[in-house]
Amino acid sequence: MTTRSLASLAGAALTISLTVSTLQAIGAPATPAPPALGVRYLVVWYTKDAGPQYRPAAHKLIKMHGASEFKWDGDIEALKDELLEQKPAHLALVLPPDLIDAQLVRDLAPTLARFDDDPFLDCRLGFITGGDGKIAADFVDTIAKASGGDIPDRTVSARIELSEKSVRAGPAALESAIDRALSSVDLEIGAKDPAWQPFIDKQRHELMDAGIVEIVDTGVSALRDFTPAILFGTNSLYPAIIFDGSSRNAATEPVDPSTVDEKATIATMPIVLEAIRLGAVAYVASVGAASPNRTRLEQWLILEGDRSIGDALRIAHDDLVIGALDDEVMRDYLVEGFRNGEMPLESVELYDDVALRVLFGDPAFVPFRDRRPSNHAVDFDVSKDSLAVTSEWTRLDLDPWVWDRWRADSAVGRELGRVYERIELPFGLRLDHDQLPIVTAVKVEATGGRRRQDVPATGVAYRELDPDGRSVLHVLVRGPRALMRPPGPVDPEATLRSYAELVLVPIPAR
Repeated sequence: MTTRSLASLAGAALTISLTVSTLQAIGAPATPAPPALGVRYLVVWYTKDAGPQYRPAAHKLIKMHGASEFKWDGDIEALKDELLEQKPAHLALVLPPDLIDAQLVRDLAPTLARFDDDPFLDCRLGFITGGDGKIAADFVDTIAKASGGDIPDRTVSARIELSEKSVRAGPAALESAIDRALSSVDLEIGAKDPAWQPFIDKQRHELMDAGIVEIVDTGVSALRDFTPAILFGTNSLYPAIIFDGSSRNAATEPVDPSTVDEKATIATMPIVLEAIRLGAVAYVASVGAASPNRTRLEQWLILEGDRSIGDALRIAHDDLVIGALDDEVMRDYLVEGFRNGEMPLESVELYDDVALRVLFGDPAFVPFRDRRPSNHAVDFDVSKDSLAVTSEWTRLDLDPWVWDRWRADSAVGRELGRVYERIELPFGLRLDHDQLPIVTAVKVEATGGRRRQDVPATGVAYRELDPDGRSVLHVLVRGPRALMRPPGPVDPEATLRSYAELVLVPIPAR
């Protein structure tokens, strides 16, 4: 898709007046990539109690990545100070499982967003752990072994549902919003099925040689005998990446957010430790009472390719940061707050909560190396005096991005839809970080079958300097979900097209 193909959305050609200084190197040959904010990779390992048992795992990771090292004695303020000094693009915390809890992640999240003056995370984070030091070292060896190529093109979904029968579907070609040939097997484990355990015994082999395994326990099962051993057995999980979308702590009762002990550790989630022991390459899970609805976005980002799993988690986190900060708060935040390294009070609660979905694994691990086309096509048009973004989204029936969960009115019919693009500008093209991008005009068109309608919409834009020193532009266009994506079955031919024009406004001097 090109800008011209969507020109009808904007009518005649549009021009946005920008000062020459707002965009650097526009139209000039590409320049070498700028240096990252700090060190490329930092490995932190714990020096007290059982921590030294995990030192071999830390040193294997250091050798693998040529990483820097920080020996941590447990002082959280000292760790924050080190991170602000080193500003790592990748951070691996090699820790015994009883040190990994929701409070640690909450403590770190604001610091990891303070390497520069935008509110987005500035490094990719992963935890390396295991039931003991040897398992953790084996975990690093497993990751190194899988780093030579792509993970298998097989996906398996295991869901526990409140149903009376367990059902297997597939293998079948996976319908996906990404142009990647995958096969999938879906296992629905019926919570009311008296034969649920024999069903798992019969289907457990499907977990072998899978690239992506999704586990979803909706908390309705009341299967008190459901354990990691029953789900995984003794077979190797290598080289699977496991996405846990459960709304419960694994192998425990369903989560009640009001009763969650935020100091509860990963040791209380044995399914993660068991998966690591059995050869999983990575495990993505929530370490607290966080929303489980991130798995589809995370998998979309992984399947698009040429993206590390740490970066996928970071970008999924950024999506929530935008949801946590509305337009006015964000502007005040950028102008007054980040220059002092402060968090706006209006956003702290949600900003903290989004950090609770974390990666157990190497944040630099790339599951699929080739970037593949997706159902999102985007173009940006820049010149000496203009900046415009055009987007086209297809296959809305398969798209996990189109519903704006973080600005959705609970009243039926008032939910918001969105077109959200995160645009990595080419090296050599940088936004002036003393400027705020302001959306001055938007136009959205929804089509499907014989239906075509204009969608009333508003837009907002944010700028980011990513961990690799690349300028990123976030453009978010919101409108009524009922018009962007009608409820019920979605026409596979339904398409959203949007156009946004931007101007960059200088941040007022203090």
